[in-house]
Amino acid sequence: MILPARNEEGAVARVIAEVREALCGWPGTWEVVVVDDASTDATARASESAGARVIRRTERGGYGMAVKAGMQGTCGRLVALLDADG
Repeated sequence: MILPARNEEGAVARVIAEVREALCGWPGTWEVVVVDDASTDATARASESAGARVIRRTERGGYGMAVKAGMQGTCGRLVALLDADG
């Protein structure tokens, strides 16, 4: 599951918890990947604390670039996207 995010410190942990709960019964392996699009808040730290792997972009590229970075940074056969603000 890829969650593109920019300045979502206040919402991202809740969304990650909901995703993890929804996927806990999914067969096989899965991961939650947050792509931090050059946030100026603690989005990355909150995401890691909630159990997600974080890909950090140092320059803001927007939603499309965050999605692309997430797709390039995962190796699963199936990939899903969800906005980090829920």
